[in-house]
Amino acid sequence: MAMILRVGARMLLLVVLGAVAASCSGGDDERDESQLTGEWPMLSANLQRTGYNPDESLLNAENVADLALKWEFPTDGPVAASPVVATIDVPDEGPVRIVVVGSYDGNVYAIRAANGQELWRFAVKPHAGVSYGLIASSAAIAHVDGQDRVYVAGGETMYALDAATGSLLWEFDAGTGCTTCGLRSERNEILSSPAVLPEQDLVLFGMDVNDNVPGKGGFFALSAQDGLMRWYFDLESGATCRPDANDEVTRFDGYHAAADLGLAEDFFATRDGCDFDRTETGCGNVWSPVSVDLDREFIYFTSSNCDTDDDPSTPMPPPPMPLYDEALVVLHFDGTPAWTWRPREVDNDDLAFGAGANLFTTTVEGVERDLVGLSGKDGVYYLLDRDGENEITGEVEPYWERKVVEGGSNGGVTGTPAVMGDTVFFGTGISETAKDEVPAWALSLADGSVLWSQADAAPFFGAASATPGLVFMSGVDTTLRIFDAATGEVLASRALGGLGFSQAAIVGGEVFVGSGFGALGAISSDPVAALARVPASVRAFCVVGAAGCSAVAPELLFSPQDNQLDVYNLSTGEMTVLIPSDQYNVNGQVCLLPDGSGNFLMGEDIGQSEGARQGWGIFSRDGTLVGKIFEPVTPGEAEQPEPFGCAFDQQQRLFVTDIGTGSFDSKDGKLIVFFPPDYEESCVLETTLRTAGTIAIDGEGSVYLAETTPPGVVLRFTGPF
Repeated sequence: MAMILRVGARMLLLVVLGAVAASCSGGDDERDESQLTGEWPMLSANLQRTGYNPDESLLNAENVADLALKWEFPTDGPVAASPVVATIDVPDEGPVRIVVVGSYDGNVYAIRAANGQELWRFAVKPHAGVSYGLIASSAAIAHVDGQDRVYVAGGETMYALDAATGSLLWEFDAGTGCTTCGLRSERNEILSSPAVLPEQDLVLFGMDVNDNVPGKGGFFALSAQDGLMRWYFDLESGATCRPDANDEVTRFDGYHAAADLGLAEDFFATRDGCDFDRTETGCGNVWSPVSVDLDREFIYFTSSNCDTDDDPSTPMPPPPMPLYDEALVVLHFDGTPAWTWRPREVDNDDLAFGAGANLFTTTVEGVERDLVGLSGKDGVYYLLDRDGENEITGEVEPYWERKVVEGGSNGGVTGTPAVMGDTVFFGTGISETAKDEVPAWALSLADGSVLWSQADAAPFFGAASATPGLVFMSGVDTTLRIFDAATGEVLASRALGGLGFSQAAIVGGEVFVGSGFGALGAISSDPVAALARVPASVRAFCVVGAAGCSAVAPELLFSPQDNQLDVYNLSTGEMTVLIPSDQYNVNGQVCLLPDGSGNFLMGEDIGQSEGARQGWGIFSRDGTLVGKIFEPVTPGEAEQPEPFGCAFDQQQRLFVTDIGTGSFDSKDGKLIVFFPPDYEESCVLETTLRTAGTIAIDGEGSVYLAETTPPGVVLRFTGPF
C-alpha cells in the first residue's frame, strides 16, 4: 500500500515493502529458561532505581546497530509511562513474558513480549482533575501472596491487578475517588511509580496536585495484600498518620474532610498522628519513583515545587518552606522520618525534584560507601551518604555536587538517572535561558567529574537505562538513542513515533519503550494539551539474526527533494541517499509497481536541457534504473516534459502528470494514462492543466489531480478511460 503526504514543497511517499516490522518465531513458552532472569519489573529495573540490567548479555556495542522493530502495539493516547517486563504464570500456558504499561487512554495493557499481542487490558476509572494523562505512572510487577500482581496508578487511584488476567484485586483512592471533579475542585494525581515490598506487605508511592491549589500532596503506604492504608506521611507537618487496627481506610489525602473520605467523624482527632494541619497549600508534591534500602529499612523519595515567596499570586504557604518540600526525604518503614536534605531554603524558580533517588555503593575519598544520588531541575547531581551524615565533614551534606546545565522549570534533570559501576548517566531538559545546552551526560561517582557529554542528541525528560556497555535515552525529537557507555558515542538511533518520555526496558536482548506525552490540564491553546490526545504506541526492538528475531523488510519513507531521492528507515530513523542528483534527475511522486517486484517509478528528466526524451524512470530497490516510460510526443509541439505525478489504479493502469512549463499563467500541463502490461500504449486525457501536480485514485477509480497554481484546486476525472 502507499500513502501520499505533502510537507511544504516536498512530496513524500510511504512504501511498505513487505511486513512492517521484524517478526519473532516461536511461542511464548519457547524461550530458553535461562533468559527468564534479569527482567525489568518496575521503573528503573529495581528498588535501588539504578536503571541498570547487569544480566543483559545478548545486546552489546557490536550488534546494537542491528536493532530492528520487532512489533508495535498501538494505543489511543500517549505512553509516557515506562514499560515493565516480567515472566508470569498464565493459566493453561505456563511461563509467559509480558510487557505491562499504561496509556493516557485510560487502559493498562499486558502485551506478550514474544509477538506484541494483547494478553489483557484493564480500564481505570475516569478522573477529570489530572494535569497530565489518566495513566502517566509506571507499573510494578511483584509476587504477593502466591500470586503475580500488577500495581499501577490511574488518575488518583492505585490498583492491584492479577498479572495473568488483569482482573481487579483492590483499589485505593488518594483522594475522595471523585471521577468528575476537575482541576478546580480535586487535582490529586499519582505520577509516582510505586515500590512494592511483599515481605513487609507494603506498597509505597507519592501523590501530587501539580504544585497548585486546591489540595496538597502526600506520601502513602498501603498493604500490598488488601490495599488498606497502613500509614500516610504529611510533608507539610512531618506527621505520620496511622489508622487503628480495625480501620479499613480505602480513601485518604491530607486536606479533605473526614466525611468526604468515608472516615469516622472523629478519625483525625483519635488516630495516631492524624490531627495535622489540613490547610490546602498546593505543596507536599511527590511525583518521583520510590527507592528502598531493604537492609536499612529506609524509604527514599524526592519532593517537588512549593512556592514560599510573598507574592500574593502564588499559592500558600508563606515562608519558611516546609521542612520536607523540595527535598530528599528518607523515612523508616513505619513512616517516621529518618532524615532529610535539600539544596536551598528559598526557591521561586521551580528548581525542585522529580527524578528518583539512585542507591548504590562506590568509593569516595578512598573509602567504599553506601550512597544516594539525586538530581533536580536545577541541573545538579548531588551525592550524599545513605545515612545522611557526610562521614568526612560530620554534617548532613553532599560529598560532592556537579552542575552540568543551567536548569529551570522545564530544564535540568526530571528523569531518574541510570547508574552502572562507578558512573551515573542522565539526560537534561530545556533550560529557561540557555537553549543550546548539551543534553546527555556521564559523571564519575567518585568525584563528580564529567566523563563525557554528548551534544548530538535532543533534550531528554525521561529516565535513562543501562546495560553492560550501553546507555539508552528517549528524546523529545521522537528518537531513542543508544550511547556507548564509555565514550558517549551514539551507536544507534531508533524512531519512536512520538515524543520520548518513556524509559526503555531492556530484557533478553530486546528493548521495549513507549512514546508520546502531553498535558490534559494545560490551556486548550497550549500545544501540549493537543498532544495529550494523540494516539501513540509501545515498540519492541530486537537484534536481527538473534534467536527469536527474524529480519523482514522495514517500513521505508521515500522523500524526493533537490533532484535526488532520500530514503528514511522508519524503524531506525536513519536516512540514506538512494538516488543522488549527479546520477539521475528525479522528482515528483514515487509509486510502487503493482507487479510485486518491489521496483518503483518516479519522474526522471536527466538531459532535459540537451533535448533528451523525458519520462518516468523505473528503479530497483537499490536505486538502479531498470527501465523508463517515455512521455508520448505531441505532433507540432516543442517538447520539454516535466514528469511529476503518478498513480496506479486497480486495473494496473498508470496515470501520470506533466507539470508543463510551470508558469502560473500557462495552461499546458497534461494528464496521461499508460496501459499495462508494457505501458507502451498511452492516451493523453488533458492538456490544459495549470502546473499539474500529484495524483490520487479512489476505490471507484476516480482520479484526483492537484493544480498547484494559486489559488490551487483539486480536479476530479471520472472514467471510462
